[in-house]
Amino acid sequence: SQAGRGHPPVLGYPEDLYGGRAQPAPARPHPRGGGQGAGGGRDNCASIEGDITVSITGSAIVTGNVYGGGEGVSGKSDVSAVIGSTSTTVGCVVEGSVYGGGENGVVEGNTEVTILSTGKVGTETESGSVYGGGQNADVGNTNASVSVSVLGTVYGSVYGGGYNGDVVLSSGYVTITVSGAGSGISTGSVYGGGYNGNVTASTVSVDIDQASIMHSVYGGGLQGAVYASSVSLDLTDTSVGDSVYGGGHSGAVEVRQIGVGIDGGS
Repeated sequence: SQAGRGHPPVLGYPEDLYGGRAQPAPARPHPRGGGQGAGGGRDNCASIEGDITVSITGSAIVTGNVYGGGEGVSGKSDVSAVIGSTSTTVGCVVEGSVYGGGENGVVEGNTEVTILSTGKVGTETESGSVYGGGQNADVGNTNASVSVSVLGTVYGSVYGGGYNGDVVLSSGYVTITVSGAGSGISTGSVYGGGYNGNVTASTVSVDIDQASIMHSVYGGGLQGAVYASSVSLDLTDTSVGDSVYGGGHSGAVEVRQIGVGIDGGS
């Protein structure tokens, strides 16, 4: 595991944070309060072999995005590849979005994203989202899995997949959990798939318990396809502002079985 070192407390961090980074970066303050955002190194155009852990808690405020993977070069996502898994935990304010993968940098392993009950992603005026995958980069391998858990507040949407990047797991799975009386999606929706990116997995499951969803819940993606053996949605004592769909929003869902279970809620 490659983890950051502790630093004295500061309030703000003005840029994006990466678990692994290929591009050289200038010296700058780190978020503090419970952990450091940069789990991996900042080597010049190098991939990282090994697992990466990113944990940001306490009074830290990140004004950009948080990535479990690295920052690569557009069109060359293998340059800053993470040959391993990423684990990203947020228990503070992130004004941008949170990604399990990298930005223009692939992750060839599992991704795990956890938004703690003290975590807030986005703001009331800027709707940051949570992605199990990466931004403009793919995630996964044959036996990998993607897990997204939201216990806090997300002002945008939650996606099992990535933004403009595919999640390819083959025999693996995508799991989204939104739970807790304080958890919820303030302005967006929950998608089992990605945003303009495809998801290929054995199973895609969305489990929402005692949460509030402003708009809708989808088993598929937004403008992205889902290819899986099964897609399941289970909602318990949850408030959904619009509707619940086993399929996607402007995205194909090719599966053998879709299951939707709703117990209580409105």
